[in-house]
Amino acid sequence: MIGLWKTSIGCRWNMSRNEFHGNFPTLIGDMKFLVLLDLSNNNLSGLLSQHLLRGCISLRILILSNNNFDGNFHAESNLTNLSHLLLDNNSLSGKISRGLLKSSNLELLDLGNNSFSGQIPDWIGNFPKLISVVLSKNHLEGVMPTGFCKLGELKLLDLSSNKVGISIPPCFSLSNMKYLHLQSNELTGDIPNVLSRLPSLFILDLKDNKFWGTISPWIGSLTSLRVLLLRGNELHGSIPSDLCRLRSIRMMDLSHNNFSGYIPPCLNNLSFGAQDRMFLTAAISGFWAASGLETYSYESQISVDSIFIEVKIGPSNEGAKFDFTAKWKLESYEGKVLPIMYGMDLSWNNLTGSIPPELGDLSEIHSINLSSNHLTGSIPETFSNLKAIESLDLSHNMLIGQIPPRMIELNNLAVFTVAYNALSGKLPERKAQFASFEESSYEGNPLLCGLPLKRSCSPARAAPKTPPANSDNEEKES
Repeated sequence: MIGLWKTSIGCRWNMSRNEFHGNFPTLIGDMKFLVLLDLSNNNLSGLLSQHLLRGCISLRILILSNNNFDGNFHAESNLTNLSHLLLDNNSLSGKISRGLLKSSNLELLDLGNNSFSGQIPDWIGNFPKLISVVLSKNHLEGVMPTGFCKLGELKLLDLSSNKVGISIPPCFSLSNMKYLHLQSNELTGDIPNVLSRLPSLFILDLKDNKFWGTISPWIGSLTSLRVLLLRGNELHGSIPSDLCRLRSIRMMDLSHNNFSGYIPPCLNNLSFGAQDRMFLTAAISGFWAASGLETYSYESQISVDSIFIEVKIGPSNEGAKFDFTAKWKLESYEGKVLPIMYGMDLSWNNLTGSIPPELGDLSEIHSINLSSNHLTGSIPETFSNLKAIESLDLSHNMLIGQIPPRMIELNNLAVFTVAYNALSGKLPERKAQFASFEESSYEGNPLLCGLPLKRSCSPARAAPKTPPANSDNEEKES
């Protein structure tokens, strides 16, 4: 796409999604009235143009995502009017440049998926208008700076896939924060109580860190929470009933921890989509597109003198992704899929006791994974009420009894496994969705029988006794 538009406040130039290669076009630096420049999704390389950073003094929106630029943001930048800076998916390196300080009106900053290193500077707090900060997939380390605490307008913070450590600053009480992505870092200790002071939080992603301890009761106060991801930490203790207060939850992943005790029956109070079907609309910069579950893969419409462009805002321009164990593998659900994806993953813990029959009330849930625990008892008959279920994994437990025959009524079930339990009896009729499940769904249960297993449920008939072939001849001779 190539387009140059003149507006009453200046020019905007869109050259995104072409096959441009080579260095940055130097002539652009002479365009003092340029307010928007989009060179994203090309194959440009080399250093960021100093001529651009010094000469385009009217520039408000600069989008250079998905190229091969290297080096750093020049320290002598003169982009004092800049409000949106997207440099994600390049090869930029070094410490985050103080040259950004010249752009004190920044609202959106995306440096994701580069090679920036060192600590996140405390002067990050000198941008009072910041709404979205994405620094994911770099080599940043050290503590989270207290400068974040000054960003009262901040709605989105993504520091995922770095080496940020220790904990979250105790001053981190940002009333507007909605999307907090801190996964795959080196955060340790208890999940900090300061998170209880984020009343607007929609998404809390702390997975793959080193948090330990228990889930505190304050978790139930985050009543706006839609997504809770605590996978891959060292959390222990029981799953608290306080989680049952999160009635708007859509996805909850507590897998790969050390939780023990019973599954709370009150989890049937969670909506997992039953009470939340409407599309939500964000209100950042005044122009946002409806996005289903309000993740930061939403598309922004930025107004430039009544002319609108769409800017994809997300970690590395790929949309918000959430790893969730379902359908036999770790899948990524992007923002556009989240509105129809509701699930709960409690796998790979030390949970005991029976599966609460109340879980059968989750009529809108799409995925349940209870595998690799120490669950006993039978599969609840109420599971035949899970009409929206697509993936159900109960494998590697100690379940007994028969698989409820009425589960063949689950017409959306695409993945089903009860492997490696102590189930017995005849398998459900091989019809509807159950006609597609192979032997691997049932293996490790020696007392199960029926197709697709090789063990028949009919008792083997004893072979009839026949006299020896020469017995009649012997009688005649006598």
